[in-house]
Amino acid sequence: MSGAGGGQGGPDAVAPAGPDAGASQRNGAGPSRESRAPARPRETLEAFFEAENGRDWEVYAGFLHPDVEWTVGGRTITGREDYVRAMRAAYAGSDVRFRVHQSIESADGRVVATLLVDSEGRRSLDVFELSGGVVVREWEFLLGAGPDWDGEAVPAA
Repeated sequence: MSGAGGGQGGPDAVAPAGPDAGASQRNGAGPSRESRAPARPRETLEAFFEAENGRDWEVYAGFLHPDVEWTVGGRTITGREDYVRAMRAAYAGSDVRFRVHQSIESADGRVVATLLVDSEGRRSLDVFELSGGVVVREWEFLLGAGPDWDGEAVPAA
């Protein structure tokens, strides 16, 4: 889960997601990742985070590999549908947003480490492995609130 722990629910709370996360509920055709995905991994993650902050779960799902693995709090969630379901639940009823404080990309561009801070000052270190323009793995380490991390620089929703 990106965003310094997301909203209120955490990874154990789940909400319904359609059988084809990322597809439009109206016409069954989701946004084409190829037509909108930036080329560089950090740019891809910026768009991924923008979708998360905007709660645009259809666009968000398009940045995830169908068999994505997300490890957080000693638990691994596998698959795009379960990942999106957990994210939707974590943010249910929450207007928490986050920003990237720092990111570092590996030389081969496959791995990006990000330090995120949310609007309540909570921090997380998220490490993403990307392949073919999508997230295939995420390791999230929740760091909690820290001194001088009040989240004031995070714009309100």
